[in-house]
Amino acid sequence: MGGPKARTLPGAPGGRQNVQTQDASVCHCAQRCHVNGSGITKFCSAFPQPLVKKLAKASALIVDASAGPYASGTLIRFFDSTDTLGQYGVVLMAAHSFGMGSPSTVKMFDVIKAGDASGGSWESDDSVGHTAKWTAGQVEGGTVDGVVERVLEIGDAGELDYAMVLVRWPNDKESLTRLLDVDLPSAGNYLGNEVVVIGHPGYVKGYSAQSAQAAAGGVRDWGGENFESNEKGKKNKAYSSAYLPTSAFTTGMSGGGVFNTSGELVGVEKGVDADRKHWFLNLAAAAEWAGGDSRRLLLRSYAAGDFMAFQDVAAKRREELMKNQ
Repeated sequence: MGGPKARTLPGAPGGRQNVQTQDASVCHCAQRCHVNGSGITKFCSAFPQPLVKKLAKASALIVDASAGPYASGTLIRFFDSTDTLGQYGVVLMAAHSFGMGSPSTVKMFDVIKAGDASGGSWESDDSVGHTAKWTAGQVEGGTVDGVVERVLEIGDAGELDYAMVLVRWPNDKESLTRLLDVDLPSAGNYLGNEVVVIGHPGYVKGYSAQSAQAAAGGVRDWGGENFESNEKGKKNKAYSSAYLPTSAFTTGMSGGGVFNTSGELVGVEKGVDADRKHWFLNLAAAAEWAGGDSRRLLLRSYAAGDFMAFQDVAAKRREELMKNQ
């Protein structure tokens, strides 16, 4: 009798999340859905679809020249150039992605116009025991492709699992219009009770890659070790975990951005450990642990909201290119 019963799922410490498993308008907690999925109004309990779509504009698909699409990242800085040297930006991704391939190209999707393919699929995650619908996006067209020119800063998969790469986009009106439409995310120091991870899962039958998909869930641990810790990375407590997909997640999401409910970038997607706990690098904690390490200048600058170091990167690269003309 009455409406659908709610299934109670664990959420952040000190609370629980009530999930209406039969509500087709909700991409349920710990479930991955296309950001532009037809009929979706909310992700988990705290992320309205318009916010997720806005954040997804900064999501980047990382492509290996030989193997194709294989990882995700987030555009965090963009340098508008009026000369012929191209337009530059900085994409934040995972260091462990370099062990899976060699990033050569970055694709930025216009997720608002990507639409949804007909049909769609159903995907379940046994760890939470519910099923929600997601639809695959059109993946060809509506992208702006940039070339990865160099690695600016990189951590280690066993320590601080992040990397920042310099990307050059063509100096044309279409690219500029698309990139200026991205709201570059600020770094956040507060996780809150719920986070959402956004990226580009790959290896889906019939698609070379996916336009942006997202999964949201309650924060589980605020401070933990890297589950792949090497000697340098032990006990750095720079990682956080959340109730996000485990068995249903794919490797293409590695390096995707993790955001709080204010739309601030708080982490970089790491992956799932042997106990099926889902972890991400906590940017604020990582920057604090890095201290005065000169090798972590861009990480510390971004976390502090100081972008002078990034402006210096763009200026130096422009000088190099002008010298070579």
